Amino acid sequence: HPAMMKSLNKDSFIHIDYAEVIKEKIIDIGLKSDFISVIPTMVSTSLYSSKKNFHNPNKKVIFCGSLFASKGIYELIEAIPEVLEKNPTTKFVIIGSSSDELKLKIKIKELMLNNNVLLTGFIDESLKIKIFKAGHIFVLPSYSEGFPNVITESMSAGLPIVCTNVGGMADAIEN
Repeated sequence: HPAMMKSLNKDSFIHIDYAEVIKEKIIDIGLKSDFISVIPTMVSTSLYSSKKNFHNPNKKVIFCGSLFASKGIYELIEAIPEVLEKNPTTKFVIIGSSSDELKLKIKIKELMLNNNVLLTGFIDESLKIKIFKAGHIFVLPSYSEGFPNVITESMSAGLPIVCTNVGGMADAIEN
């Protein structure tokens, strides 16, 4: 954030949650790399771990985040019919909430996806963990991120991750 950067001097210490790309941007504006540390995001892997049955034809695709355009949620909704053409039993579980929730419900109805898409709204941590354990794929088509905790949670749950190459996600995910 530009206002924050102006308040830092060249000898400030900065700690970043697992995002080398953010560190590089800070160095590019003139702060010394010696004063910047990248701290890995922590998740209790034992809470999320589960055995996956990837041969089950009834796949569950999970999205977890704020339901705003910057998270790519509209593009995800638009892509679902194409997925369902090839895999009609796939279910999409969309975890999160925002003021756009009604607009998304209307879009889901327009595309006749009500039988394949579940908008959970805000849920507590224990239910989120159950959903991640039951999932098969995690998707996060964001336009901008630091390093979202849901990526680490997805990894802990053994979920393959489909995401955009932005922010710290580029540091943690290959291909």
